Amino acid sequence: MNFGDKIHQIRMSRSLTQKQFGDSLGVSGQAVSKWERNMGNPSLEVISNISKNFDVSIEELMNKKIKIMGVNAKTKKKKNKSNKILNDILKSKKSIENSDENLQKYQFFDGYLECYAGDEKKAYIPNGLVTIGDGAFFNNKLVEEVVIPDSIVDIKEQAFYGCDNLKILYVKGMETKFDESVFDNTDNLVIQCPAGSCAEKYANKYGINCKNI
Repeated sequence: MNFGDKIHQIRMSRSLTQKQFGDSLGVSGQAVSKWERNMGNPSLEVISNISKNFDVSIEELMNKKIKIMGVNAKTKKKKNKSNKILNDILKSKKSIENSDENLQKYQFFDGYLECYAGDEKKAYIPNGLVTIGDGAFFNNKLVEEVVIPDSIVDIKEQAFYGCDNLKILYVKGMETKFDESVFDNTDNLVIQCPAGSCAEKYANKYGINCKNI
């Protein structure tokens, strides 16, 4: 079930028109129509409001099958976790990495970065995310520098595979861990990170240039 189908299912389960559903979220019925046809996505604030107003966790909304009827304790726990991650991101929107303009370049849910869709040479990973997913920057030939906040704890396989022009990976955290095959071309790459960090140990193990910050 795609995102548009989920929005449609939530709306129909409440017997709401697109206008009524939009009014409850402060958006137009035309916007809801676009979501349901997968021609656009709501902002982070609106996603948060959908979760709160219609008792659906952000994790379920963005990734898993929705349980419309009833919310058990396990579902509530997942909802609280997902909302905390989103709220942490929203609270820090004054920073560059969490500005509206920057957030629009990323697709993520429940702290997991799925894809970077920007076209800048320097990418700022949003603060509050915890995982850079498999192939998140796959085959990106434009990005030359990536800034990774200390909220990131895992960088998955092939996250930067095919990023031939990637020169600097700026890792702020001490505990950011890397899977084995995160890169495929590291000849010109420099990992900038704190001394004694997991990033430094990874760079030393795989012969990647490293500079302490």
